[in-house]
Amino acid sequence: MVSVVKDLPYWRLSGFYFFYFATLGIVVPYFGAFLSERGFTALEIGKLFAILNITKIIAPFIWGWISDTFGHRNRIIQLACLMAFLIFACITFTKSFAWMALITFGYSFFWNAALPQFEVVTLNYLQNDTNKYSQIRLWGSWGFIFTVIGIGFAVKYHPIGFLPYMGLAGYALIFANSLFITEKNGEDIGKSGNHTLKSTVFNKNVIVFFIVGLFLQASHGPFYAFFTIFLQENGHATDMIGELWAIGVVAEIVIFLLIHRMIPYFGARNLMLLALAAAVLRWWMTGAFASSMLMIALSQLLHAGTFGIFHAVAMKLIHSFFPGKYQGRGQALYTAICMGAGVALGNYFSGLLWNRIGGEGVFYLASGAAAVAFVITLLFLVNLPDDAKDDSEILIDEC
Repeated sequence: MVSVVKDLPYWRLSGFYFFYFATLGIVVPYFGAFLSERGFTALEIGKLFAILNITKIIAPFIWGWISDTFGHRNRIIQLACLMAFLIFACITFTKSFAWMALITFGYSFFWNAALPQFEVVTLNYLQNDTNKYSQIRLWGSWGFIFTVIGIGFAVKYHPIGFLPYMGLAGYALIFANSLFITEKNGEDIGKSGNHTLKSTVFNKNVIVFFIVGLFLQASHGPFYAFFTIFLQENGHATDMIGELWAIGVVAEIVIFLLIHRMIPYFGARNLMLLALAAAVLRWWMTGAFASSMLMIALSQLLHAGTFGIFHAVAMKLIHSFFPGKYQGRGQALYTAICMGAGVALGNYFSGLLWNRIGGEGVFYLASGAAAVAFVITLLFLVNLPDDAKDDSEILIDEC
């Protein structure tokens, strides 16, 4: 039985994740192929994906500070969703790299502002039951599967030029859903005590955690930007590529159904080590066996660890590291440093090196980046916050 917190607007929160990651399933797996068909080079594609993720460095912290300082987090989420929709619409009108770079920066600046603040809203509803976060977040995975498979089949029979219109529909649905989200009364649950933001950020475990996250997400850079192109180069059909993306997300869903029990049992540090070991193996397999459908499918199952386990653990740790009034900026720092700077570096260097050492070599380097993160965790990440156990059955109350 799925048990979540009383008075939780479960379906509204889940709906936002569903539409947000359904849109991600439209844009990320196929955006590189769309740009390639429009005549952009591998280096330009790498730069555009880097821009997409550079805004994760800038936008979340700006909006996180505004939200933590002035409140009205739900209004900021709604504004961000609306602006992302309006700016993304301009993609259909240009084939210029300069304009595409400007549009990508504009829409992603707002798009990347929404999710970190929404994570705060969700975690505040969950209060001390953050292990159950995954039971809501898994709906985002279902949304991703729905679109990544659907677009994969559509691209098999139609030119990929329709992609921006599908993305636009996704952004419209995200905005519509955001209008029904309200914040929990007394949002800043938990006190910051005598801790300042500076003392929290410069805590040893916080610094190490962010460094580990940066290396892990950098290892995902070539995957996000070039995985579809890499498989196409190795003879895989577009619809099968969509299914390979979906395999990873199915594995992620399974983990999200289990992780709320795994964290208290195994502990955050051990699960992080497992996730990082999975990343080392996954990227090596992707580079070594690109022409084998079976081996790529097996490597995609490791997404359960490289994303599912690590993300669930990260959300719990961020909520513990950054209490009370610092929650928005804690989420923003995680998004900026790990999902932003990390992925942007991975995107940029994979684009820079793609034609020099080939896709196989790039994925071997990604495996090496994950190995660095594993060693850092093993040697330096200790004494993480205790994992609270809560076996109570709490009913859903859709309000």
